[in-house]
Amino acid sequence: MAIASTNSTWKRGSIAVSTFHPAFATNAVKTTVEHTVAARLHEDLNYHRSTKQGVAPRLAHALTSTVVTRDTKTGKRTPAAGRLAGHAAAGAFTQGALAAGSGASTAGIGLAAEAGANVVREFAPHRNRHPPKKK
Repeated sequence: MAIASTNSTWKRGSIAVSTFHPAFATNAVKTTVEHTVAARLHEDLNYHRSTKQGVAPRLAHALTSTVVTRDTKTGKRTPAAGRLAGHAAAGAFTQGALAAGSGASTAGIGLAAEAGANVVREFAPHRNRHPPKKK
């Protein structure tokens, strides 16, 4: 029986699942809080590329887009409260429920990763999701 197996492959598999679970739970908390707050405040959480030319303006846009977003009703720039609350909640969850470290560092690392992802989104070549059909 595979369930009663004591071979090393089965043990490695169960260890991998147990180490994956805290990251999954932390991400679930972050995403839930982020989307709940953003929906109530009408925040657009999607990244939109800059229309400016040059590296410095585009880099500034990518980094500020981490903490500034657009209101879906008015189109005005507003603090990304949903994103900030999501990362703060993930940090609090990590520190409180998982006792896995400092909540502030978890939130800071999450925001830094988001800023890095925005820079990649800004400077990566456009992907053509719907290429023209060949004749």
